[in-house]
Parts: sequence; C-alpha cells; structure tokens
Amino acid sequence: MSFEMYSTARRLRQALSTLLVGIALTGCAASTEPGVGRLDVVMSQTSSELAASVAISEMAVLAGVPLESVQSILITVQRIEVHRVGSDDDDEAEGEGSESEGADGTEDDDEGSGAWISVDLVAGGVTVDLIGMSPQEIASDAVPGGTYNKLRLFFSSSTITFSEDVTVDGGSAYEADTVYELEIPSGGNTGIKVQTGFFDVSDGETETVEVVVDVANSVKNVTANQNGVKMTPVIVGRVGSTQT
Repeated sequence: MSFEMYSTARRLRQALSTLLVGIALTGCAASTEPGVGRLDVVMSQTSSELAASVAISEMAVLAGVPLESVQSILITVQRIEVHRVGSDDDDEAEGEGSESEGADGTEDDDEGSGAWISVDLVAGGVTVDLIGMSPQEIASDAVPGGTYNKLRLFFSSSTITFSEDVTVDGGSAYEADTVYELEIPSGGNTGIKVQTGFFDVSDGETETVEVVVDVANSVKNVTANQNGVKMTPVIVGRVGSTQT
C-alpha cells in the first residue's frame, strides 16, 4: 500500500466517523475540545527520491553490509514524542541540537520553551519489520493545537536476521537464519530525533506525519564485532498530504 492510498483511506474513515458522531450527538454540545487537534504518525520505507536527499555519514561507506544480505530487521516502538514549539524556540534553526532527557512532556533546556508531548501508540505498542514494510500507522492521539517541528522515537528492542552468512567490520562472522540482538544507539534512552520541518496542528483537525526509514542506507550503517551488532538508522519525517 502506498502512502497516498493510506492517506485516502484515512480521510474516508475520518469522514465516516465524523458523520456518525454528528448523528449521535445531534442536539448535544460540541464534542471537540477547544485548543486540541489530532496527530497520526505513519511509518514507511523511503522512496528512491528521498534516498538521494539524505546525507549519509562516512560510517555508511565503511560498513558495507549489502541490503540483500538482511532477511529482517524487527524493531519495537516503545514510545513516540512530538516537540511543540515554544515562544523562545528559534524558528530559523532546524539543526539537530543536543539530545535531551525530558521524556514526560516537560520542557527541555536545549529546546527553548517548547515541550515534548507523548503520542499514544496504536494498540499500546508496535513491532515492525523494516524489510519490505508497507506504510503503517503506529500512533494516533489528541495533542494541543500549535506548531510542531520534530519528533523522537524510542525503541524497547530490536533484532536482525541475515539471509546469508556475512562478515562485517574487520572479520566478525554472523550466520544466516539466526536472530541477533540489534543495538540502536540512543534508541532506548534519549530516543532517535526525527526532523519534520514546521507544521501546525489546528483545533479539531488531524495532521499526519510520515516517519520514513531509509532502509538501504540504514543497513549500510550496520557495524558488528565480538560485542554484538549495532545500527544507526537513517530516518526523516514528512508531513502527510504535502508529499508524493
């Protein structure tokens, strides 16, 4: 399923839901809480157009694990937070900044006066296989209306399985069809920060953010030694309906 098909299906579901709620609440007070919108988060693979625009570190060249050597990469998303822009945030700066520890929606010193807000996961938790995945909704929640500019993903566990025997990073050998623990640095602590660009969540409206994993270049970032396997994922964010 393409992201465009997902977006169309989501809009149809929203229209039907709005109609049914409107019928049920005829004559009652308005159900939309003032100052609150909704945010949906979808995870998908990258397109070839996006791959060309992502800056890859030297580590990607040094590791060299071919994509066809990977059978699966399973990651469990534990938590998602979105950053709401505050009055002291620099609207001109879109750099990464330093990672911060505020995991409860409180203000972070390196993020101006903005705050990180938790977004409820679909079914309370999501495990996805990055290899061959289709666009999948992973979170949906009511959030305060306002301007947002990034989100971060927290992973509770990750594994990798190779489709053939591979030797990486100076001679470490890993066997085919064997599940190995996969460490994603910062994935369980400060989270993987994903830039989205500035977008608005309006009162009573739903905005969609697509979290796009560049699988081929993420796999190139796999390193392994006697202590285990690590991967630095290449992820970018796109605001829903403006993308092709």
